Amino acid sequence: MLKNQKGVTLVALVVIIVILIVIVTVAISFAFGNNGWGSSSNDYESYATNTDYKIDTFMNETEVKLQEIEANVSAQQEVVTETTNNTLDENQSNVLNDVNEVVEDIQ
Repeated sequence: MLKNQKGVTLVALVVIIVILIVIVTVAISFAFGNNGWGSSSNDYESYATNTDYKIDTFMNETEVKLQEIEANVSAQQEVVTETTNNTLDENQSNVLNDVNEVVEDIQ
């Protein structure tokens, strides 16, 4: 009487369960593995960290360049001031010489 009944045997049921476990395991590893959904947050973290580093580096380099420019401007201002003072001194000495010549001519 049992031989005439049709149904799933215990072996077939175990094989189906094992196949389902393998499929679920592959799906989970695909979804949350290295290239799955979970890796995108790690990529974003590394991208954000790398971007912050690049911004900090750019800001530091810009600050150094601005300090160099300020130093160059200060040096150029000193050169202009010295040149102006030397020119004034030369002009003053020329005027003084002219005045002395005029005074000598008068005497």
